[in-house]
Amino acid sequence: MDCSKTVSTHCCGELICHMRDTTHGTCKKCLPSGANCMNPAQCCTNSCFIKCK
Repeated sequence: MDCSKTVSTHCCGELICHMRDTTHGTCKKCLPSGANCMNPAQCCTNSCFIKCK
């Protein structure tokens, strides 16, 4: 499912929007290493400091 960080096209349930660029993203179960993150729970590795580790 496509998404963006706006209210109109957000992800459903527990899915997180992994941004491909500044306006387009894809809903994922968790964010891969190198993705921008806000907290460790968003990352597949449960490790976040600005980016997933």
